Amino acid sequence: MKLLAFPAFKNKKSNPYNYMLYDGLDSIDCDVEEFSFKKALMLNYDVLHVHWPELFLNSNYFLKALLYSTLFLIVLAIAKLAGKKVVWTIHNLTPHSVKYSKLNSIFWFFYLKIVDGVISLSSANEKKAIDKFGFKSCLPKAVIYHGLYDNAYQNEISCEDARESLGLPIDSKVILFFGQIKPYKNVEKLISEFNKNNGNIYKLLIVGKFDTKEYFDEINNLIETDNIVVVNKFIPDEEIQIYYNAADLCVLPFKNIFNSGSALLSVTFNTSVLVPYTDNFKEYQEVLNEDCIKCYTGEITFEKISRSLVKSPDKLKILNTNLCEWAQIKKRHVQFYNTLIK
Repeated sequence: MKLLAFPAFKNKKSNPYNYMLYDGLDSIDCDVEEFSFKKALMLNYDVLHVHWPELFLNSNYFLKALLYSTLFLIVLAIAKLAGKKVVWTIHNLTPHSVKYSKLNSIFWFFYLKIVDGVISLSSANEKKAIDKFGFKSCLPKAVIYHGLYDNAYQNEISCEDARESLGLPIDSKVILFFGQIKPYKNVEKLISEFNKNNGNIYKLLIVGKFDTKEYFDEINNLIETDNIVVVNKFIPDEEIQIYYNAADLCVLPFKNIFNSGSALLSVTFNTSVLVPYTDNFKEYQEVLNEDCIKCYTGEITFEKISRSLVKSPDKLKILNTNLCEWAQIKKRHVQFYNTLIK
């Protein structure tokens, strides 16, 4: 079987999910190539697997968004007419931001008619996708969980050494927010809650590249305590371990959340993560463990954070290892591709 993936390997630095999925797939009779318009039009593949179809719609230039999103639809339509199968893994129910509303609506209207099969990262999210997009019952669907990022990053530094390198007291309670920092991630509320706390034992690390300089300045102006540290930069792979191993808890207080690779990245580093309650995260609690993923309801508060601050054991126990092992995830993808082809 030949697979064309959008993307396959080129986003490894920003998100290793695709690399971990496709690397070694040839060992189970599936040859993977990186998507390009030229390769797509050559039709030398069986399945075209799309992960983030909205990519071209996110361009800052309307003409570029119009040209490339239209070309993308045309290429997918040609593939479908030629008997190729178009698979979509639904990472986001809706784009995090919509720059061109009319173009966005037109794109999704045609895109949803082209898709031959969909993969959801949980049963809860599959249900939401069906409700949102109105998929017919006959459309092939599969639930395949998101794997952990085992072996994708170095993970050798101790908690003590990590805190020393960051200038943090060994006996402090360290809460981490990690990832690209954008308005929908609700960092403002997290800062507001820590501004109310006068105890020097609690430290909040906000780590990641800000969406814009203006947003960085806006967030900095909200900080009223030395117990909040902001690191505004892209964190190299080898440094990620420092922040997670220094932390007692990772907090992701997103306003709207569908899936989160960041939550599973935290679990990978043996750091519990606190997230808003959703049916999706409830399901991942059952797959992983409630010690791995903790949920809160309503607004995030300092009290809810402090209640979740139970030091993680030396190794978080994963309950259903098969469901989040990459070997099984790869196998299930290939099985789904074969089902579509047959």
